[in-house]
Amino acid sequence: MKVLNLTVKRVPKKMFCVFRIDGNEILWTSTKENRLFYSWETEQSEIRLEIFSFHEMSRPKWFWYAFFFFIISVFGIFNRRYEKTGKSVKYEAVIPLSEDVTDLNLTFHTFKDEEPAIKTTVNKEEFTPKENIYYIDNQCQKRVKKFKTFEILWWVMLVILAVVIAVVILL
Repeated sequence: MKVLNLTVKRVPKKMFCVFRIDGNEILWTSTKENRLFYSWETEQSEIRLEIFSFHEMSRPKWFWYAFFFFIISVFGIFNRRYEKTGKSVKYEAVIPLSEDVTDLNLTFHTFKDEEPAIKTTVNKEEFTPKENIYYIDNQCQKRVKKFKTFEILWWVMLVILAVVIAVVILL
């Protein structure tokens, strides 16, 4: 049985990244050094590692999802803010497991559009993945702007409605 020890450093805080090994999502363990650590056991001679970012506004029914939480959060007062920049990561690699224990270290770089996102080392040697890129999700950016416009229009409508009700009550 071969073991893969995966350590991830400097994960961007505002970017929700999904990690998959051979199609299975990873449940993380944090270490004292503020790193993510995971150990994977397999019989295979190689594993497929995927990392991608997931935005709430990338869902197929994004508007209804955002609207539901807008209403639940008392018209957006207690709602968390959506990621406006649309920063995303896409990473895919086939990692060879040549030894009984393989150490895989991933270090996230700072965001630069169309630049490599993650430095990969396997057993202290540089490794080049199939796909490794930061990019801007333009669709997500447009959807956040549309929903922000919706929120503003909703608040304007509520203020107008409050004024109309106040005028009707006073007459």
